[in-house]
Amino acid sequence: MNVISYIHFMKFGSFQQFRQGVYFGIIKKFLAYRPAARQQKGMYLTFDDGPEPGITEFVLDQLAAHRAKATFFCCGHNIDAHRSLYDRILNEGHAVGNHTYSHLDGLQTAPRDYVADVMRCDQAMSHPVLFRPPWGMMNFRELLALRQKRIVLWDVESGDVRPDYILSDSIRAIDSHLADNNCIVLFHFSKEHEERTRVLLPAILSHYSEQGYAFWPLYS
Repeated sequence: MNVISYIHFMKFGSFQQFRQGVYFGIIKKFLAYRPAARQQKGMYLTFDDGPEPGITEFVLDQLAAHRAKATFFCCGHNIDAHRSLYDRILNEGHAVGNHTYSHLDGLQTAPRDYVADVMRCDQAMSHPVLFRPPWGMMNFRELLALRQKRIVLWDVESGDVRPDYILSDSIRAIDSHLADNNCIVLFHFSKEHEERTRVLLPAILSHYSEQGYAFWPLYS
């Protein structure tokens, strides 16, 4: 291990975290889809892991109240369990993407099994082009097998997965990526993170709506 690699290893704290960081960085820099810069003030809100009841309706109601559109990366098993929620997402004009059927970690799953799981999710949602790997993790064999997909990662986490995160942290992080009006923000629409999503989403929507920002869906 050379000096630079050792420094990065110490920063991440474990080899697994280092490995994950390397894969995420390579995918984001060289392979992930990036919306073009825009003149109009705006951003792209994205939601992972659902649809699950309660939080999905809340998110959709909040988006509608702010005339916002978003992109929902759905897990196939949740679509099959809550088809009416998935249909509502589509009927309200939002974009959707594949998030695997079973929420698999691409670095912990055999490539053949991972690709089969993605294809199963495709069948549940009419073969979308947009794809977000759970945790942003895929290995290179999976990337090659799924090269027809448009991989979408994110610029900023909303903070809804972190119990210690506060609104000012979220605002500061988003502000640092707004120069080109193509910032992708990661939220969740799952029961696991529901409590924090219910706090952060309305506040972020209100804060940026008041500043004249629009909220766009990602299109394939």
